[in-house]
Amino acid sequence: MHELMGISDLIITKPGGLTTSEALALGKPLFILNPIPGQEAANSDFLLEHGAAAKVNRLEDLPFRVKQLLAGGKLEALTKAARALGKPMAARDICSAVVERVSRPRVPVPA
Repeated sequence: MHELMGISDLIITKPGGLTTSEALALGKPLFILNPIPGQEAANSDFLLEHGAAAKVNRLEDLPFRVKQLLAGGKLEALTKAARALGKPMAARDICSAVVERVSRPRVPVPA
């Protein structure tokens, strides 16, 4: 999947957590298709508010909306926003923070 996303200009998907995270880490905008209530709806709202996605609720509308997006030149703006949100080195940064935290000398807590 990583290779397919890597060569794509736009990811058409439901906005699940892992798919959204991977797309943003690669700096790829999403075209959200019919998110389910809960986490997908929250992810959808976040992406739309930050300009990293477009959305369609009905599969039948998808071809028209993608054509509109491409013809209107909005893909570049979506890509820029997706790159700004992406954290491609998140796993490394988290591991570094954990190692730093556990490597600090412990200060005794008075009883």
